[in-house]
Amino acid sequence: MKVRNGFVSNSSASSFVCGVCGGIEVGRDGEYDVETVYCTGCDETVHLECVTNFMDDAEKEDFAERDEQYEIDSKYCPLCQLKAISSDDILKYIFKYILKEKGMREKEVVDEIRSKVKSFKELKELLRD
Repeated sequence: MKVRNGFVSNSSASSFVCGVCGGIEVGRDGEYDVETVYCTGCDETVHLECVTNFMDDAEKEDFAERDEQYEIDSKYCPLCQLKAISSDDILKYIFKYILKEKGMREKEVVDEIRSKVKSFKELKELLRD
């Protein structure tokens, strides 16, 4: 059996994680089951519905009149406008600023987690909304 490691150059599959809702999309040749747009401000691909969910009626009307169908300007992007913040960015902020203020390092956080839970399943249950 042949095992490939790393990038597969002849693959036409692509995927992305929506920076707004965290939804994962997988498609072929850049085609996904849901409509997506690319923000030229933050270089993120997001669900079109996630973009419009953060708009009022006037913004939606202005948005509908734009020329480019698959790209958006930062003025429409909920990430660029900080109307939405991705889970990854929240975690990075926590590690960079909040834990630093408390004088904690990543290893100390990991040790604390391991002292509170004994399995991955238990950790997932603890972290559920």
